[in-house]
Amino acid sequence: MIGDVKRLAKETLKTSVGKCGLAIIIFYVCALVVTALDSVILQAVESKTVSVFFYLLGMIAYIYILLGMSSFFLKLAKGEDASVSELFKPKENFLKYLVIDVVVIVVSYLCTIIIDNLLFKAISTSITPNTIVNSKEFLKIMATSTIAFIPGMFLSILFSQVKFIFLENPDLSIIDLVKQGIAKIKGYKFKYLLLLLSFIGWFLLIAIIGILFSRNILLGRIAGVVLTIFLTFYLVPYIVLSQAYFYNAISNDEDSKVEETSKENK
Repeated sequence: MIGDVKRLAKETLKTSVGKCGLAIIIFYVCALVVTALDSVILQAVESKTVSVFFYLLGMIAYIYILLGMSSFFLKLAKGEDASVSELFKPKENFLKYLVIDVVVIVVSYLCTIIIDNLLFKAISTSITPNTIVNSKEFLKIMATSTIAFIPGMFLSILFSQVKFIFLENPDLSIIDLVKQGIAKIKGYKFKYLLLLLSFIGWFLLIAIIGILFSRNILLGRIAGVVLTIFLTFYLVPYIVLSQAYFYNAISNDEDSKVEETSKENK
Protein backbone atom coordinates (compact mmCIF):
# COMPACT_ATOMS: atom_id res chain seq x y z
CA MET A 1 0.00 0.00 0.00
CA ILE A 2 2.70 2.51 1.01
CA GLY A 3 4.59 1.97 -2.25
CA ASP A 4 1.45 2.53 -4.33
CA VAL A 5 0.50 5.62 -2.33
CA LYS A 6 3.91 7.23 -2.80
CA ARG A 7 4.00 6.29 -6.50
CA LEU A 8 0.65 7.98 -7.10
CA ALA A 9 1.82 11.04 -5.18
CA LYS A 10 4.93 11.29 -7.37
CA GLU A 11 2.90 10.93 -10.56
CA THR A 12 0.50 13.67 -9.51
CA LEU A 13 3.38 15.91 -8.44
CA LYS A 14 5.01 15.58 -11.88
CA THR A 15 1.98 17.10 -13.57
CA SER A 16 1.14 19.65 -10.86
CA VAL A 17 4.52 20.69 -9.45
CA GLY A 18 4.01 24.41 -10.14
CA LYS A 19 0.54 24.49 -8.60
CA CYS A 20 1.71 22.49 -5.57
CA GLY A 21 4.74 24.72 -5.06
CA LEU A 22 2.59 27.84 -5.27
CA ALA A 23 0.19 26.44 -2.67
CA ILE A 24 3.08 25.71 -0.29
CA ILE A 25 4.58 29.20 -0.85
CA ILE A 26 1.22 30.85 -0.10
CA PHE A 27 0.89 28.72 3.04
CA TYR A 28 4.42 29.68 4.16
CA VAL A 29 3.76 33.39 3.57
CA CYS A 30 0.45 33.27 5.46
CA ALA A 31 2.05 31.39 8.36
CA LEU A 32 4.90 33.94 8.52
CA VAL A 33 2.47 36.87 8.42
CA VAL A 34 0.36 35.37 11.22
CA THR A 35 3.50 34.70 13.31
CA ALA A 36 4.88 38.21 12.68
CA LEU A 37 1.57 39.87 13.60
CA ASP A 38 1.37 37.79 16.78
CA SER A 39 4.90 38.82 17.72
CA VAL A 40 4.23 42.53 17.10
CA ILE A 41 0.96 42.48 19.03
CA LEU A 42 2.46 40.56 21.96
CA GLN A 43 5.22 43.19 22.26
CA ALA A 44 2.92 46.18 21.81
CA VAL A 45 0.09 45.12 24.12
CA GLU A 46 0.64 45.00 27.87
CA SER A 47 -2.61 43.25 28.75
CA LYS A 48 -2.09 39.48 29.02
CA THR A 49 -5.74 38.83 28.21
CA VAL A 50 -5.50 40.74 24.92
CA SER A 51 -2.19 39.03 24.10
CA VAL A 52 -3.68 35.58 24.66
CA PHE A 53 -6.72 36.53 22.56
CA PHE A 54 -4.57 37.53 19.57
CA TYR A 55 -2.35 34.46 20.02
CA LEU A 56 -5.41 32.21 19.86
CA LEU A 57 -6.72 34.18 16.87
CA GLY A 58 -3.41 33.55 15.08
CA MET A 59 -3.59 29.85 15.90
CA ILE A 60 -7.13 29.65 14.49
CA ALA A 61 -5.98 31.38 11.28
CA TYR A 62 -3.08 28.92 10.98
CA ILE A 63 -5.37 25.89 11.44
CA TYR A 64 -7.83 27.33 8.87
CA ILE A 65 -5.14 27.77 6.20
CA LEU A 66 -3.67 24.34 7.00
CA LEU A 67 -7.11 22.79 6.51
CA GLY A 68 -7.39 24.65 3.21
CA MET A 69 -4.07 23.19 2.11
CA SER A 70 -5.31 19.69 2.99
CA SER A 71 -8.43 20.38 0.91
CA PHE A 72 -6.28 21.44 -2.06
CA PHE A 73 -4.14 18.30 -1.97
CA LEU A 74 -7.13 16.00 -1.36
CA LYS A 75 -8.77 17.35 -4.52
CA LEU A 76 -5.57 16.73 -6.45
CA ALA A 77 -5.41 13.17 -5.12
CA LYS A 78 -9.01 12.59 -6.20
CA GLY A 79 -8.32 13.90 -9.69
CA GLU A 80 -10.58 16.91 -9.20
CA ASP A 81 -9.93 20.48 -10.32
CA ALA A 82 -7.83 21.99 -7.52
CA SER A 83 -7.06 25.68 -7.22
CA VAL A 84 -4.73 27.40 -4.76
CA SER A 85 -7.72 29.54 -3.81
CA GLU A 86 -8.83 26.42 -1.92
CA LEU A 87 -6.58 27.61 0.92
CA PHE A 88 -8.89 30.56 1.58
CA LYS A 89 -12.30 29.22 0.57
CA PRO A 90 -14.91 29.36 3.38
CA LYS A 91 -15.02 26.06 5.26
CA GLU A 92 -18.55 25.09 6.21
CA ASN A 93 -18.88 24.22 9.91
CA PHE A 94 -15.17 24.98 10.47
CA LEU A 95 -15.80 25.46 14.21
CA LYS A 96 -16.43 21.71 14.64
CA TYR A 97 -13.08 20.80 13.13
CA LEU A 98 -11.38 23.55 15.14
CA VAL A 99 -12.69 22.11 18.41
CA ILE A 100 -11.36 18.63 17.57
CA ASP A 101 -7.98 19.94 16.41
CA VAL A 102 -7.47 22.18 19.46
CA VAL A 103 -8.44 19.40 21.87
CA VAL A 104 -5.97 16.99 20.20
CA ILE A 105 -3.19 19.61 20.32
CA VAL A 106 -3.82 20.46 23.99
CA VAL A 107 -4.12 16.83 25.13
CA SER A 108 -1.00 15.83 23.16
CA TYR A 109 0.95 18.72 24.68
CA LEU A 110 -0.19 17.94 28.24
CA CYS A 111 0.62 14.22 27.85
CA THR A 112 4.09 15.06 26.53
CA ILE A 113 4.82 17.51 29.37
CA ILE A 114 3.52 15.19 32.11
CA ILE A 115 5.38 12.09 30.87
CA ASP A 116 8.56 14.10 30.20
CA ASN A 117 8.51 15.50 33.76
CA LEU A 118 7.84 12.09 35.33
CA LEU A 119 10.57 10.34 33.35
CA PHE A 120 13.07 13.17 33.81
CA LYS A 121 12.54 13.14 37.58
CA ALA A 122 13.22 9.40 37.54
CA ILE A 123 16.64 9.82 35.90
CA SER A 124 17.60 13.21 37.39
CA THR A 125 18.32 11.78 40.85
CA SER A 126 21.76 10.74 39.64
CA ILE A 127 22.44 14.06 37.89
CA THR A 128 23.40 17.17 39.84
CA PRO A 129 24.08 20.65 38.42
CA ASN A 130 27.83 19.99 38.68
CA THR A 131 27.65 16.55 37.08
CA ILE A 132 29.32 16.14 33.70
CA VAL A 133 26.76 14.27 31.62
CA ASN A 134 28.46 11.23 30.05
CA SER A 135 27.28 9.35 27.00
CA LYS A 136 25.18 6.95 29.11
CA GLU A 137 23.33 9.78 30.88
CA PHE A 138 22.92 11.61 27.58
CA LEU A 139 21.30 8.55 26.01
CA LYS A 140 18.95 8.32 29.01
CA ILE A 141 17.88 11.95 28.52
CA MET A 142 17.39 11.44 24.77
CA ALA A 143 15.39 8.25 25.37
CA THR A 144 13.23 10.09 27.92
CA SER A 145 12.47 12.90 25.47
CA THR A 146 11.65 10.40 22.71
CA ILE A 147 9.30 8.36 24.92
CA ALA A 148 7.53 11.55 26.02
CA PHE A 149 6.54 12.25 22.41
CA ILE A 150 4.91 8.83 21.89
CA PRO A 151 1.44 9.76 23.30
CA GLY A 152 1.33 12.86 21.13
CA MET A 153 2.39 10.88 18.07
CA PHE A 154 -0.25 8.23 18.81
CA LEU A 155 -3.02 10.85 19.10
CA SER A 156 -1.79 12.53 15.93
CA ILE A 157 -2.05 9.22 14.03
CA LEU A 158 -5.37 8.30 15.67
CA PHE A 159 -7.02 11.53 14.46
CA SER A 160 -5.02 11.89 11.23
CA GLN A 161 -7.99 11.13 8.96
CA VAL A 162 -10.48 13.45 10.67
CA LYS A 163 -9.55 16.46 8.51
CA PHE A 164 -10.20 14.54 5.29
CA ILE A 165 -13.50 13.14 6.59
CA PHE A 166 -14.54 16.65 7.62
CA LEU A 167 -13.66 18.07 4.19
CA GLU A 168 -15.90 15.46 2.54
CA ASN A 169 -18.63 15.50 5.22
CA PRO A 170 -18.75 18.94 6.89
CA ASP A 171 -22.27 18.32 8.19
CA LEU A 172 -21.19 15.49 10.51
CA SER A 173 -21.30 16.20 14.23
CA ILE A 174 -18.11 16.40 16.30
CA ILE A 175 -18.83 12.99 17.85
CA ASP A 176 -19.42 11.39 14.44
CA LEU A 177 -16.26 12.96 13.01
CA VAL A 178 -14.20 11.55 15.87
CA LYS A 179 -15.86 8.11 15.63
CA GLN A 180 -15.42 7.89 11.86
CA GLY A 181 -11.85 9.19 12.08
CA ILE A 182 -10.89 6.52 14.60
CA ALA A 183 -12.77 3.82 12.65
CA LYS A 184 -11.11 4.90 9.38
CA ILE A 185 -7.56 4.50 10.70
CA LYS A 186 -8.34 1.27 12.58
CA GLY A 187 -6.06 -1.46 11.28
CA TYR A 188 -3.93 1.09 9.38
CA LYS A 189 -2.18 2.97 12.20
CA PHE A 190 1.10 1.09 11.81
CA LYS A 191 1.04 1.52 8.02
CA TYR A 192 0.42 5.24 8.44
CA LEU A 193 3.35 5.46 10.86
CA LEU A 194 5.54 3.64 8.34
CA LEU A 195 4.43 6.10 5.66
CA LEU A 196 5.53 9.03 7.83
CA LEU A 197 8.81 7.33 8.77
CA SER A 198 9.57 6.64 5.10
CA PHE A 199 10.32 10.36 4.64
CA ILE A 200 12.90 10.55 7.45
CA GLY A 201 15.74 9.80 5.04
CA TRP A 202 15.04 13.02 3.14
CA PHE A 203 15.18 15.12 6.30
CA LEU A 204 18.40 13.43 7.43
CA LEU A 205 19.93 14.18 4.03
CA ILE A 206 18.85 17.84 4.30
CA ALA A 207 20.35 18.06 7.81
CA ILE A 208 23.65 16.53 6.64
CA ILE A 209 23.86 18.92 3.66
CA GLY A 210 23.08 21.85 5.96
CA ILE A 211 25.87 20.84 8.38
CA LEU A 212 28.42 20.24 5.61
CA PHE A 213 27.87 23.63 3.95
CA SER A 214 27.32 25.69 7.12
CA ARG A 215 31.05 26.44 7.54
CA ASN A 216 31.18 28.42 4.31
CA ILE A 217 28.87 31.47 4.20
CA LEU A 218 28.47 31.55 0.41
CA LEU A 219 28.01 27.80 0.02
CA GLY A 220 25.71 27.81 3.03
CA ARG A 221 23.45 30.42 1.42
CA ILE A 222 23.41 28.58 -1.91
CA ALA A 223 22.59 25.30 -0.12
CA GLY A 224 19.86 27.08 1.83
CA VAL A 225 18.22 28.39 -1.36
CA VAL A 226 18.45 24.99 -3.09
CA LEU A 227 17.03 23.14 -0.07
CA THR A 228 14.19 25.65 0.29
CA ILE A 229 13.24 25.16 -3.38
CA PHE A 230 13.47 21.39 -2.94
CA LEU A 231 11.25 21.44 0.16
CA THR A 232 8.71 23.80 -1.40
CA PHE A 233 8.32 22.20 -4.82
CA TYR A 234 8.98 18.55 -4.02
CA LEU A 235 9.27 17.18 -0.49
CA VAL A 236 6.42 18.97 1.33
CA PRO A 237 3.91 18.47 -1.54
CA TYR A 238 5.11 14.87 -1.85
CA ILE A 239 4.38 14.22 1.86
CA VAL A 240 0.96 15.92 1.91
CA LEU A 241 -0.10 14.24 -1.36
CA SER A 242 0.97 10.87 0.06
CA GLN A 243 -1.23 11.48 3.10
CA ALA A 244 -4.19 12.35 0.85
CA TYR A 245 -3.63 9.25 -1.30
CA PHE A 246 -3.35 7.16 1.88
CA TYR A 247 -6.81 8.41 2.88
CA ASN A 248 -8.13 7.47 -0.58
CA ALA A 249 -6.53 4.03 -0.35
CA ILE A 250 -8.04 3.11 3.03
CA SER A 251 -11.40 4.55 1.94
CA ASN A 252 -11.37 2.39 -1.21
CA ASP A 253 -10.28 -0.61 0.85
CA GLU A 254 -13.16 0.06 3.25
CA ASP A 255 -15.63 0.29 0.33
CA SER A 256 -14.32 -2.99 -1.10
CA LYS A 257 -14.86 -4.75 2.23
CA VAL A 258 -18.43 -3.42 2.40
CA GLU A 259 -19.14 -4.67 -1.14
CA GLU A 260 -17.70 -8.11 -0.35
CA THR A 261 -19.81 -8.32 2.81
CA SER A 262 -22.99 -7.34 0.94
CA LYS A 263 -22.28 -9.93 -1.76
CA GLU A 264 -21.75 -12.64 0.87
CA ASN A 265 -25.03 -11.70 2.58
CA LYS A 266 -26.89 -12.02 -0.72
